[in-house]
This record gives sequence, C-alpha cells and structure tokens, in this order.
Amino acid sequence: NPMEFHLAVTDVTTGKPVYKKLLHGDEKDIEWMRASSSMPLVSHPVSIDGASYLDGGISDSIPLEYFESIGYERNVVILTQPSDFRKTKMPALPLMKMALRKYPELIHAMENRHLMYNRELEHIKKQVSQGKVFLLQPEKDLGISRTERRPSELKRVYDLGRALALKNLPNLLSWMNNGNQPT
Repeated sequence: NPMEFHLAVTDVTTGKPVYKKLLHGDEKDIEWMRASSSMPLVSHPVSIDGASYLDGGISDSIPLEYFESIGYERNVVILTQPSDFRKTKMPALPLMKMALRKYPELIHAMENRHLMYNRELEHIKKQVSQGKVFLLQPEKDLGISRTERRPSELKRVYDLGRALALKNLPNLLSWMNNGNQPT
C-alpha cells in the first residue's frame, strides 16, 4: 500500500505531542495505535521504549499544522463536530488533576486543550478559504459519546459519516483536480 499512516500521541511527562509514522503494521505499530487512542481515566498510559503515552488529541486534536510542517500542502480534514461547535474547558478537569497529579505537564495540556482545539478550528477555516483544505464535518451533533460501545450506535454514526462522504464525493474530486471547494 503506497499510503503513509501517521498518528499523534501525547507524552505524559512533557504534555507535548509526539508524531509517529507507522511503517510495518507490526506489534510495535499496534502499540502506537493503542497509545493514540488511550483516553485519560478510561485507559492507562501505554509504555513504548521507556516513555508513556496517551491519546494524541490531548496535545494536538487536529494535527493539520503538523502535516503542513512535513510538506503536505493540501489536506482533507474530517471533523466529528458540526461547524458551530467550540470546545469548552473539560468538566472532568478536577478529577483529571487528582488522578494524573504525577504528570503536571499533561494536566497543563488538558487545562489548555479547549484553547488549542478552537485555535486549530480557526486555522482550518482559514485553510479552507485558501483552497488548501477540503473539510468534511457533520451538519449537526452526532449524539454519541467518546466511550460508546453499542454496535448499533457505532454503526449509526458510521453510516452517517459514509453518507456525508458519498454526498461530498463529487466536490472532493473537483477539489482534488482543480483545488476548488464549493461552499
């Protein structure tokens, strides 16, 4: 497969993102994938090569700027929230501070996550207006939690995403061919 697969994790000691290009699909790559989706309080940090990691969304929720920094000039961004969504401070932050008190830099990243996320949304909006990003996002809230496990709910949201992608496929193909995204 000629496609590259990158992911982001958060180093629990520094609170900073670590970006990893997965090359082999082997056991170690699976550990990086596990770390990239390990949510605080729900999962334990994943240890890889002597460092511990959690979900990359803590430190870089939408890593568009990272991809731009490594040379990707045009990007497709898929968001799971509608256009009017803005992240607010985490309600569970006091609990996070207690549970993760031995990781002060991680807590700092969590305290500022909403600011980083909303800044990333503004950057995406700017890049869309310049034709550098093709954006897909739902028209309304999906009504599903981050920890949803019911197959019927997961399938419902999968089907919504697939329908959105199919609806936008002609626009995506046009953008890929000539850089214009209809608004």
